[in-house]
Amino acid sequence: MTPILHYRVLSCGRGQYAFYQIGLKKWGLLNIYAPNNARDRMVLWKSILSQLPSVDHWAIVGDFNMLEDVCDRVGGRSHTVARS
Repeated sequence: MTPILHYRVLSCGRGQYAFYQIGLKKWGLLNIYAPNNARDRMVLWKSILSQLPSVDHWAIVGDFNMLEDVCDRVGGRSHTVARS
């Protein structure tokens, strides 16, 4: 098993990363739990991008809370105001 070289929690626990040395390359793994609100997601991504270290390769995983179309939504609270 490859040991973790560095680990950090970002943006109030909404992101975390770890990076590893595999051969001569450093690989980063970024895990995201993005907010539902589009504006808050944008703020999160800007914050995360400003904090990530430089490594050779990144893999990004997580819950991005993004939909191509509202009809794709399953579960959770409705995005509409009650009785409208």
